Amino acid sequence: MVKRAALLVSVLLAVRASELPNEDLPNRAKARPVMRRHHSGSARVATISHTAVIAPDAALTEGREHTEDTEDKVEPKQRRLEVREQGIFSPDILVDFSTDGIRNEQSVQSLTFQNEQSVHISFCARLWLGFCLSTIGSLITYLYLQAQRGQEVAPEESLPPRPGTISASVQILCITSLSISYGAMISSMTIFVLPKEAEHFFPKQSSISLGFLELLGAVSLLSGPVAGQVSDRIKHPMGRRRPMVLLCSQLAVVGTIGCWLSSTSYSSPICFSVCLLLQQIAWNCAHAAHNALLSDIIHPTCTGLASSLQTINVLAGGLLGMLSFQGLAQTGLHHTYIYAIQVGLTYLFLPVTHFSAQEAASHTMLLPSNPVSLRTIFWMSHSKCTDYILVLWERGFYYASAASKSFLLYFARDRLDITSEKDQALLLAEASLSTVGAAILGSVLSSVLFTRTSIRSQSIACFGSILLAIGTQFWVCLFFKELEVKKMILLLFFAVYGFGKGSYMSADLALGIATMPDPDEASRYMGLWGLSAFLGAGLGGFVMSVILELFGDILPVSYGMKVKPGSYCIHGYIALLCMCLCCQLYVAHLCLRIRTRAEHDSMKFGSGTVQRKSKTNAFLVESTGAPREKEAWQSAMPEETSHADG
Repeated sequence: MVKRAALLVSVLLAVRASELPNEDLPNRAKARPVMRRHHSGSARVATISHTAVIAPDAALTEGREHTEDTEDKVEPKQRRLEVREQGIFSPDILVDFSTDGIRNEQSVQSLTFQNEQSVHISFCARLWLGFCLSTIGSLITYLYLQAQRGQEVAPEESLPPRPGTISASVQILCITSLSISYGAMISSMTIFVLPKEAEHFFPKQSSISLGFLELLGAVSLLSGPVAGQVSDRIKHPMGRRRPMVLLCSQLAVVGTIGCWLSSTSYSSPICFSVCLLLQQIAWNCAHAAHNALLSDIIHPTCTGLASSLQTINVLAGGLLGMLSFQGLAQTGLHHTYIYAIQVGLTYLFLPVTHFSAQEAASHTMLLPSNPVSLRTIFWMSHSKCTDYILVLWERGFYYASAASKSFLLYFARDRLDITSEKDQALLLAEASLSTVGAAILGSVLSSVLFTRTSIRSQSIACFGSILLAIGTQFWVCLFFKELEVKKMILLLFFAVYGFGKGSYMSADLALGIATMPDPDEASRYMGLWGLSAFLGAGLGGFVMSVILELFGDILPVSYGMKVKPGSYCIHGYIALLCMCLCCQLYVAHLCLRIRTRAEHDSMKFGSGTVQRKSKTNAFLVESTGAPREKEAWQSAMPEETSHADG
């Protein structure tokens, strides 16, 4: 009875001690009753000391006290008493338990680890399921397209392609809506995802690894012209372009989910590189066919409007991608969830583009018959394609300058001292919002100028390149001391960059369509148009990373300057951005030298300009002019009816 009474009193005192106020104790220490054992013969009696003051972080280490009767140590197996009636753990009561009591702290940690492992395995299983379903969907699409192929018509009964007739703005906007998902992919991958993945896989060589990933993405651009020439020869009831867009977009989804799976589940740089290459190849093929679709079905007089709407959709996709990143940063989710947003956007806008594009069946068309070869894909006669080659060159230097955007994350980390991942993501989101918002404004103004005035595309592209050159010099913000002032100056430069980007991109696609030598092979030439970004996005990006590594780390260290490992000094960023300035000024110079087909025909035949002229001489869209000049021009055209000799 005495033992039971003592035990009851001990428990009551413990409960009373847990209710004592602890605010006045220094260092946030709390008065905690400590259970001790006193040996009375062979029996153990638990008593409580109300004078023990134990800090929260030392609750398990300060359990040794001397009693008045005996000096005994508290056993190391202690844990917080579980109040089962309330379903909570009391942080103020430490109890002793025997070997057959409640599980110890190590078992709780093991259980937590097992729960995390089970959640991770379940998440990986979902990713594998999505990867398998998207792969099966792509295979079903391919088999369906093969089953729907119609019977080819004899060459003498085939009809040449006709010019486009679509001129409604809403329909053109729906046709170009797939560019929203493409823009979201481009902006999110180049600005945030690839730098984070490079830092994740190779923390000590993040700059070189980022340059390698950009080079890998640029190598995938070689697939664009190949897919374009294949698309030019597709004979299908759906047309030449829509089957390629439909299949390649789904393959891009497979590659995107593969990147997510490789980064999250296995952390394998090799698997990530393979999936990234698949994603970029699929998107480049789909983008080349999509741009050729605009050339085929849009009325020649609406080419400038279609180019502006295409640019607006690309920029809107970039804006959506950056808003998604800002949301992920604020909610604390991992950055790899952006892959899910890319997949959702692709599946959302792919049906809109497919059903709004009224492409004529191509199995009855007179299409190029020469076989696909590397010479016919990549070779162009300089005498016949002078202006188109200038377009390719200026695009290449533009993308060389645009590669500097990928190093903004490192600039914020090294020069603005923003080291928190959340703060970095928020700054990148604000910079992207500023860029994309101004770019959309520039695209809208360019579309208004195209529809209301007779301004030349070259002038708009030149003006945009000059603004791009100014916007790349955001290192000027380092002359100010306050961080908020630096951010404001940085966002101002990015707004200027965005306005120039919108103006330039609106005119660039129009120049590509207006200068291509043969509109009947639009997909091949638009593939080369996309390939021109190889020099910029690939070789240019790698050269930019070498410049940053050389002037920001190697040379300063050799001259005795102290550079923090894994970071870069200001000299590297200045050299990098000055190189971007030179590239953009050279782009402005090249834009003024370009002449379109219509301008060449206008100089040659006066007012009898030709908007679209093909090797098949199938259709001629002419403006009003002198009949004698038209007859003389038609008699001078070669009488070719096929592409066999092209």
